[in-house]
Amino acid sequence: MRKIVVFLFAFFMLMPLASCSGKKLEKRFETMCSADEALELSRQTDTVIIEDLRCTSGKEVWSSFYNASSGGDKSSVLCAYYYTLDQDNVSVELYEEEKDKYPVLFFSLIEYDGEKYSIKTRDSSLSELDSQDTYNCLLHFENENYDIYILTDDPSLTLEEINRSEYSSNYNAFIKHTTVYSDYHMKQAKQEVHDFCKGFPSPHLSLPDEVFFVADVTGDGFEDLSTSLYCGSGMVRTDVIVYDVTNDEFYVLDSPLEFHVVTAVHDGRLVVRKDNEEYGTVMIDDGELVFVSDGGSVSSSDIMLYYGRQREN
Repeated sequence: MRKIVVFLFAFFMLMPLASCSGKKLEKRFETMCSADEALELSRQTDTVIIEDLRCTSGKEVWSSFYNASSGGDKSSVLCAYYYTLDQDNVSVELYEEEKDKYPVLFFSLIEYDGEKYSIKTRDSSLSELDSQDTYNCLLHFENENYDIYILTDDPSLTLEEINRSEYSSNYNAFIKHTTVYSDYHMKQAKQEVHDFCKGFPSPHLSLPDEVFFVADVTGDGFEDLSTSLYCGSGMVRTDVIVYDVTNDEFYVLDSPLEFHVVTAVHDGRLVVRKDNEEYGTVMIDDGELVFVSDGGSVSSSDIMLYYGRQREN
């Protein structure tokens, strides 16, 4: 294994750090190795690296690709999407159950031929393709909280329209798309949550980052910011606050006679404890944030399926 890693490292280092030809990117794309090896090797080249939906390397490379393709020039870029299971934010039992599935890294080779974009994706540890598709355009959405690029066919689409199609119960309403670049700036989003919580009576929200949890609660494929808020005097209650960063919208699980506390993030879903004894999650139902028990009519596997992160993106 050590010899293989050394060989791969040398292979990648021979690649120029400037933009590469399509053939060289193709060779990198086809390289087989573990997720950690692929991440380390990607850091030595001009690969765009997205770790848990945040860009950690290659921002300038991505900008060059976007500018070139937007100007009509043929261009290509290699992206590496690395996903982990955060041991600090899951229970011991859940971590033991899922730990062997992580980390995982997907390579995506994106090419623009002057007219259309093509993308093919594969798990770094597997030889076969995970997906392959073509699109007409690459859309860019940006504000103070996020920077997102999405491949799709309709240049007039808004991010809200794409998000709604993600979790619509109408299969025909789904809009074909692939999110290829995402970078979330949660610092500003956390301040937005603090400002929002100031409107509650006698709010008690700790300042350290660990009180916040990042998970896709709305089911739109983008991460939301969540926390627990202790508020009131005399009869103190606990609310769950969810901030849909992408759409700048807040949801509150407000049950005066019940206590709901955010306890963990597991495989992309928010884990919530009700009254210190019942575990489940929260979801958006008819525009309202509601608690869904793992032991209720919805099974744990159903909840996991609904909230599981779309790792191919």
